[in-house]
Amino acid sequence: MPTTNEITDRLFELRNRYGAAQSGEKLRLLKAFKISRRISAKQLKKLHAGLCFIRAFPDSRKHYRLATKLLDNFSGLIAKLPSATRRRLDDSGIAGTRIHYRKETMSS
Repeated sequence: MPTTNEITDRLFELRNRYGAAQSGEKLRLLKAFKISRRISAKQLKKLHAGLCFIRAFPDSRKHYRLATKLLDNFSGLIAKLPSATRRRLDDSGIAGTRIHYRKETMSS
């Protein structure tokens, strides 16, 4: 069974490749994906980008549904991560992360 990082890396590699073999592999990876508390912030960003691409340009409705399901659960996955990992995801725009706004002042 591949690790979370291996699945993430392979999904990212396959995100924009199309064909019967690639499509089948993407489906297997999407179905097998389970988040690990040991996943790094860098890997989570990569996973998020790959899932967004697959959802935007899916091979099939099934690919779309699986990518959407994983993305819909992202904030719950983020909440289960160690606080240090969550902080490294701040300002990434990923669901469940914090965004900091710089306060602008008006000059006269």
